[in-house]
Amino acid sequence: MDVFLSQCCKIIECPECRLISEGKITSKRPDNSPVVLELGCGTGIVGITASKMKLSDHIIITDYQDDIINIAKENLKFNNCDAIVGKLNWFDVENLIQCSSSHQNNPIFPLPFHSAHIILASDCIYSNAQALALPNVIDAFLDFNPDSCAHILLPLRPIYQKELALFEETMSERNFSSLSIQDLEYKNGQGADTVFRWYQFYRKRTNNYLKKIK
Repeated sequence: MDVFLSQCCKIIECPECRLISEGKITSKRPDNSPVVLELGCGTGIVGITASKMKLSDHIIITDYQDDIINIAKENLKFNNCDAIVGKLNWFDVENLIQCSSSHQNNPIFPLPFHSAHIILASDCIYSNAQALALPNVIDAFLDFNPDSCAHILLPLRPIYQKELALFEETMSERNFSSLSIQDLEYKNGQGADTVFRWYQFYRKRTNNYLKKIK
């Protein structure tokens, strides 16, 4: 499967793209209608891969910086992908996702809370604030279906060990459990090996959870 990026984008190995391409991140629903939401899309390569692999007919990729969003839009267009690009501020989730004007009439916008079947995020925690915010966003958008999952890949860099531990603690406090944690080795942009931790988070079956799915 070929993915083409604009000249301003650096080509590096993408762990989440590989997992999608190998069929390790899939939707367990029989149709192709569930919403797939990516947080911190960067170049858009994960959304493009998910679209090409037909992970869903409803793929939304988000970032906060306008210049990054514009690059993602350019790459989606270059690859003839119909994923939607939206702007999302992790620290102001109440404003939901601001989608581009060309999609204002799309039936899945504004995207309601608890409406994403799959959430994707990779290499997106560089501070305590982000470690606290990411669980809030996942909690806001992941739906309550038992097989809905947040796939989070985080590099195991020594300088961010505290942030990683804070993220794990906050996810547990938000009533998420990771049924599978795997450490995967990939090449980074300089050709060196980087180990990514792949979390597959599901909502814990609490009394509150059971009330919401009824």
